[in-house]
Amino acid sequence: IRRLYAQAAAVSNVAAAPAGVAENRAALGQEVAAIDTAIRRLEQEAAERGTGVNWANLSGMCLQRAIKTEQLARQQGAVGPQVEQAVKQWLARSLDAADKAVRLNDKSPEIVFQRATVLDAMKRREEALKDAQAALALAPKEPRYHLMKAWLLAKLGRKAEAKMALDGYLALDPSAKDSGAVKQIRKLL
Repeated sequence: IRRLYAQAAAVSNVAAAPAGVAENRAALGQEVAAIDTAIRRLEQEAAERGTGVNWANLSGMCLQRAIKTEQLARQQGAVGPQVEQAVKQWLARSLDAADKAVRLNDKSPEIVFQRATVLDAMKRREEALKDAQAALALAPKEPRYHLMKAWLLAKLGRKAEAKMALDGYLALDPSAKDSGAVKQIRKLL
């Protein structure tokens, strides 16, 4: 754990940025610190209680940490092997926690969906699709699961299936027809 925090701290040791960027970097740094605090709390809760929800929450926070680490590095122009390694390690921690959550409660669509989200972030889309489909089987009326399925199918080049999944999503949430996520999927079709 200390090694991961040290690598993330190395990201913030870059020269001062122009006005505006510095404030944004400071805000992002505060977000990272808050996430780190939440991760420590969730690690303790998962160790003490060990429920699927505890592990899924920890997975979500580790995923957010990976995303914020990469965002901060990009803002500072410091993307490189050290940052990439830190992001990979946060993603691996996220997947490990998601795997534990699913082992404890594979009947929770939210927990299965969490693992699909992590696998997508790792670009392991075939595995993510299996989990998205499993979440859909458990909760077929949840729009987010249809959206994830459409996204994954589109990224895998399975356009006809992606369109059907997107249509299923829009049938459940017609107000989202012009959302950014829908537009991204349509670009891939």
